[in-house]
Amino acid sequence: MSEPTAGPRLSDRQRLSWLRLIRTQNVGPASFRDLINRFGSAEAALEI
Repeated sequence: MSEPTAGPRLSDRQRLSWLRLIRTQNVGPASFRDLINRFGSAEAALEI
């Protein structure tokens, strides 16, 4: 069995922003990743 890969290290504030964004209506896994890539962070994506 392979070990799980580690994701990015997130502060508590960043983790909360990620959770808020992924729980936003009409945001699924693909659009979540698109928003992170476009805006650079979940916090920035939430400000739009």
